[in-house]
Amino acid sequence: MNRYEDKPFLELLDSYVLRAIGALDPDKEAILDALEVHLQEVWNLPGRWHDIVASRMRFSADQASHINMVWLTAREDGARHGAPRLRSSSRGCLSM
Repeated sequence: MNRYEDKPFLELLDSYVLRAIGALDPDKEAILDALEVHLQEVWNLPGRWHDIVASRMRFSADQASHINMVWLTAREDGARHGAPRLRSSSRGCLSM
């Protein structure tokens, strides 16, 4: 089952979070960049694709930096407790 089936905005939101933590696949980001005009038309909003997601979610202007801060803190806490370190794969997915 595809987690994004019938949930296109969920895929955009996941991409927003992956971009915030520096784990968004460059090819995926290029696709999203190319979709910006379409997204602007669909939601009648200006800006980059990630700005549109933030606006639709009513995120603050610094939400991406907050997500990154939480991610980095969680990674540090996990490392202190012996959790395996997660990293970004070439596909933008997190793996051990």
